Amino acid sequence: MDQRDRIRELPAGILDKVLGLLPIVEAARTAVLSTYWRDAWYELSCLEFDWDYWISMYNDRTPYLKVINQVLKQHIGPIQKFSIYTTEKVYKSEFDELFLLVTHKGIDAIGIELNWEAFLEYRLPSCIFSCCTLKTLDLFGVNIEPINAPLIFPNVTSLCFSCVRFGARNHHLHAVNLPMLESVSYDQCYGISHFNMTAPKLGSLSIAGCNDDDDDDDDDDGDDDERDGEVDNDGNDNGSATEKGENKLSNGFLPMNFDLTSIHTLQLSSDSIEGFVDYICKMRPKLLALNVEYLEFSGLCYKFYYINSKFIKLLWRCPKLCKLDICCQFGGSEPTLGIDGVSDLLEELRGIDQTHNRLHTLKFSLFRGLRFELLFIKELLVCFRTCEKLVIRLNKKFDSHEKCAIMEELVCVILDSSTRAEIVFV
Repeated sequence: MDQRDRIRELPAGILDKVLGLLPIVEAARTAVLSTYWRDAWYELSCLEFDWDYWISMYNDRTPYLKVINQVLKQHIGPIQKFSIYTTEKVYKSEFDELFLLVTHKGIDAIGIELNWEAFLEYRLPSCIFSCCTLKTLDLFGVNIEPINAPLIFPNVTSLCFSCVRFGARNHHLHAVNLPMLESVSYDQCYGISHFNMTAPKLGSLSIAGCNDDDDDDDDDDGDDDERDGEVDNDGNDNGSATEKGENKLSNGFLPMNFDLTSIHTLQLSSDSIEGFVDYICKMRPKLLALNVEYLEFSGLCYKFYYINSKFIKLLWRCPKLCKLDICCQFGGSEPTLGIDGVSDLLEELRGIDQTHNRLHTLKFSLFRGLRFELLFIKELLVCFRTCEKLVIRLNKKFDSHEKCAIMEELVCVILDSSTRAEIVFV
């Protein structure tokens, strides 16, 4: 019988991926097998201290941050990805020490998720803002107050903010540059206009369930003028009436210096459409057209089956649109009125046909085959006569008879709209 350790013969890169697929606790246990496995553990490039890790430490009454700190100090070589999850109260000094270690390890991606007692208590340390190797940052439940620097996140290409509160320190007079940023998403965030940034390479923007609430700034705890033991260059101006007035003037849906002309992919939830359109109309009145090629709406409810003025205004601003993706999430009974009763808005919608001649794909997700959905699709096809593909993702499993009936309805819709779109079920 062959007694060779075949796993040991694997290339270092393959072994690293194998260990990376294990829960972090199980990966750590391999270190006791031999010096070879111990070295592999010490060189693991992906360290994810997730929910499972937190539960195991909680059940064992083990100080989990102390363990993570020890792992980082014993680690050899670069770390590509580091993520941490906790529901306990965060002590800034302990967390800052962790990220100081991580950001000196050639880190590529960082994920932070704070819940319950830790939610919105922790403020991101300056070492993350200045990390030169970081490319992806995924944050949940933290506070962000950018440091006063002309450039932050120098090589970050992707930012994902969920349940993040942005402080008012970085108002419209202190714009910061993110030179490599290509994608940013905001989900259930507060005060995103305060994160006043310029990003010349930004191509993808996603906004869901966000609002801009200046009242959140009033419950700062007096430590606003201090970051990492240093007094902010602005001194006490953070709380001055002048700056708050300036912030109020710049309080749009997005930051004052946010350049939308580079955006080619735009994703909006139903509760963000109105704020986004108002921002364009009020804060960017000279921006008559966006360069958006892919537009996605998620969580649309029945009110958008009545031709909605904000919806139309946004479509008008996207003459280069190539793909429109609509995901509908609604409940209850159908409304009694249809879109055919809103003639003025309907005429405005149909006028899009004069300028929009690039759209080739129209996609509907969570489709139920209701009359209002069919009417809505028909009106959009009338507007986008260049549409080549109508993609339908059903919200449930229909039997063959129901699916055939829906297909017949859609064929009638396509014929009525005088387009030649191909119907595709996914």
